[in-house]
Amino acid sequence: MTVPGPTAQPRQDTAYSVVVPTVGRPELPRALRPLLGGGAAAPAEIVVVDDRPHPGPPLPGTGHPAVRVLRSGGRGPACARDLGWRATRTPWVVFLDDDVVPDPDWTTALAADLASAGGHVGGVQGRIEVPPPPGRRPTDAERGTLGLAGAAWITADMAYRRTALEAVDGFDRRFRRAYREDTDIALRVLDAGFALGQGRRRCVHPVRDAGLWRSVAAQAGNADDVLMRRLHGRRWRERVAEPPGRFPRHAAATAVLVSAVAAGALAAAASAAADRRAAAEHAADRRAGVAGLAVALLLLRSVSRTAALTRAAAGAAARPAPRALAGTAATALAARALPAPLAVAAAATLLRPRRAPARARDAAAARSARFAAPGRAAGSAARAALAVPARGAAAAAPTAAALGRRLRAAAPGPRRPVPLRRAAGAAAVLGARPVPAPAAAAAAAALLTPRRAAASAARPRRIARASGAAAAGLGLLWLAMTAEFAWRRIAPGPRTPAEILRMVVTSALIPPAACAHRLAGEWRHRRARPHRARPVKAVLFDRDGTLVHDVPYNADPAKVRPVEGARQALDRVRAAGLRVGVVSNQSGVARGRITPDQLQAVNAAVESRLGPFDVWCVCPHGEADGCDCRKPRPGLVHQAAAALGVDPGECVVIGDIGADMAAARAAGARGILVPNGRTRPEETAAAPETAPHLADAVRRVLRAEAR
Repeated sequence: MTVPGPTAQPRQDTAYSVVVPTVGRPELPRALRPLLGGGAAAPAEIVVVDDRPHPGPPLPGTGHPAVRVLRSGGRGPACARDLGWRATRTPWVVFLDDDVVPDPDWTTALAADLASAGGHVGGVQGRIEVPPPPGRRPTDAERGTLGLAGAAWITADMAYRRTALEAVDGFDRRFRRAYREDTDIALRVLDAGFALGQGRRRCVHPVRDAGLWRSVAAQAGNADDVLMRRLHGRRWRERVAEPPGRFPRHAAATAVLVSAVAAGALAAAASAAADRRAAAEHAADRRAGVAGLAVALLLLRSVSRTAALTRAAAGAAARPAPRALAGTAATALAARALPAPLAVAAAATLLRPRRAPARARDAAAARSARFAAPGRAAGSAARAALAVPARGAAAAAPTAAALGRRLRAAAPGPRRPVPLRRAAGAAAVLGARPVPAPAAAAAAAALLTPRRAAASAARPRRIARASGAAAAGLGLLWLAMTAEFAWRRIAPGPRTPAEILRMVVTSALIPPAACAHRLAGEWRHRRARPHRARPVKAVLFDRDGTLVHDVPYNADPAKVRPVEGARQALDRVRAAGLRVGVVSNQSGVARGRITPDQLQAVNAAVESRLGPFDVWCVCPHGEADGCDCRKPRPGLVHQAAAALGVDPGECVVIGDIGADMAAARAAGARGILVPNGRTRPEETAAAPETAPHLADAVRRVLRAEAR
């Protein structure tokens, strides 16, 4: 911090105003009391800016004549302070929080601080003291308030020279929270060539314990840190002597947590996939078993008939013993992993005696001839497979399966024959020479056995085990990081059960909340540019016919109807950081058609529908009164610009008739005409600039402001 040098000469221009933004805290009267009783060193003016989102009951302690109340409509302390200082005219502006307690001699000490500030000093900070809680260690929230005692340039008690505020164009309204807006303006004042000093006056800031979720909600400040980095570079913390925060550790803990959750989800998904595959394979095995049994029975029947016909044609009288035949058939069918009752039924069907008539013998011979050609290529393998003894039929199954695959590859026609066609082909090949029926059954069973993908559920199981182990490891690491963070917050505190529980819960929630707000800030401020003096600082609107539909001499708030798109257009102007005001002729008051109270009620209805305005300037006079404020004279524009603390040339006036444009021209402001049904053609022709709709007029203003 730069302190005024010893050669600084006292100055006499020490008149000051005090600006106090508030959201209606009950401590406000306590903050105002030393100012109102300041005697000769009292402020020239006290401006209290009501930053409540909606109008409420009168603010406590603001009934004194020296106190002026303005409304900022809940747009944050930066906007409230910016609106407040522009409404003053003194060489110095002092900003106070609404919950501080100035010392009884605060005004006298402030006057001494300002008198000792040299011309190069742009701001003088007061001393903030935060008394610790008596008899115990402070809680985590109380330690946050205690940190204000050593904070640099905070606006809890900060005096700025008007020329410094004008040089940096006041507060940056993009800071919507009570965070970083004071650091931002201090850095810009330093960059403008001014010095900042430390005064002797003192304020006491009470320590308060916030609610359970206050520390989690405070992580929204990470978005403001992004804006600070965009505006002042990555090393801005070094300029304000602030240590680096814990965000890198928060980011690491959040990354570990997200990875653990992702690994757990992958493990659950892989396990579910393995279960589904295992269930599908089990069902497929059951279906294949039943279908294979049916095909095997048909094949055995055909093999039995073909073998009988072959033996009869060759004069063979030998036939396997029924007992050996039954045992081998049962063995062959058991190789198919069939249930025992089905194997017994198949063996009984095989042992049933069959006699082949001459017609069947001729058909068998024809089938043998038809399958002889593709079978030559595998003749050796066929003979090896079919010449096995009856008792070794099961051992011949692999060879028979290989034979079947070779035969299917060599056979003409479709590559995927239907089961019955496969069975018939196998029967003909196996029946080409005398073969014991059990061996044929074993070969057919091996041929018909469906080939499964080996261990199809094993890979998802391995993935599930690996992902589960990773999730467990990452979870333990996250618990360790969270425990370290919680202990850092618990150790210096009172360590009561309630405080420990609060620290444990919020320590788990703070890192992901900080990362979420950081990402939101990166997106919101991705195009942020340094705050600078803008060519347009305020937009002044006519009321009737421009913002609301014109009802002549309207005295009824219920008849207020905004024009289409008015609220959206005003919100865009406010979001751009420009001030908004209303300049309106209301001669109905002079004519006796409406009373001042009715006018105020209608204006309040307009504000309730369209949002808060920074200034209302209304001319209640008639045409014959000869006042300077009635449009087309420039009085209203001058009044509004003065109230907003801007030059009339930095204002844009948007209206619907020629008088609005004439007033803007006379004041040196830019005028944009939005014609409607009551706009005369000559007024439209004479307007310096026209827009078809209110939204288009606002778009023109913002486009010019962006340049």
